[in-house]
Amino acid sequence: MDGCHLGPGKRVLDLGCGLGGPAVELARLYGAHVTGLTNCEPHVSVATQYAQEQEVGDLVEFYYGDFMDIPFSDGTYDVAINHGSLCHVHDKTAYLEGVYKTLKPGGRWQTLDGFLTGKPLSESQETGHQCLQQNWRTAPFTPLDDFLDIMKETRFRKIRHIDLDHEVAPSGEKLAVKWRTLVFLTPPAAPEESSAHQWMQANIEWCKGLHDGVFTYRWISGTK
Repeated sequence: MDGCHLGPGKRVLDLGCGLGGPAVELARLYGAHVTGLTNCEPHVSVATQYAQEQEVGDLVEFYYGDFMDIPFSDGTYDVAINHGSLCHVHDKTAYLEGVYKTLKPGGRWQTLDGFLTGKPLSESQETGHQCLQQNWRTAPFTPLDDFLDIMKETRFRKIRHIDLDHEVAPSGEKLAVKWRTLVFLTPPAAPEESSAHQWMQANIEWCKGLHDGVFTYRWISGTK
């Protein structure tokens, strides 16, 4: 949240809020009012209960909806964030235009997510990219430079990005090693376990792509 100057009275929109972890932390740490939006309806009740357990239920609210059609008034929020959810957006231009409208003048949008570096993909790397799309249910990853151009086209200014590959790669590689060992030592996956195996196979392909320099993990920020 660097540069967002959060505090009591600030309004944050968490787009793709999931089970509410980041939203609750922002309310707890900064006293900001946080609105979470998720397209998975059961998340709403779980996240609401979690906020109440953490004693920030008065500062956090969660809604079921599609962040490609943000159901809130224009010019409402000081900050909008995507944490691992931008990768699910197919039309980045339309999405950023919607986010831009929800921000107050001078408001900031920030994300943490994966992108293509722009390095040409080999056949096996493209297969890995397709594995991510299928098993993580993502859109095709966008080349970083193309995405930054889209931000400029949608009128964001003061655009910044930070390469976090060196921070995420070690933990991902450790997880991949543990997973390979587990799969080697256990029986074949039962049908009800297939989604977990697919998710982890995508994680392994992600780690390979980071190592090969075709994927990158970035913090990106822009101001209205």
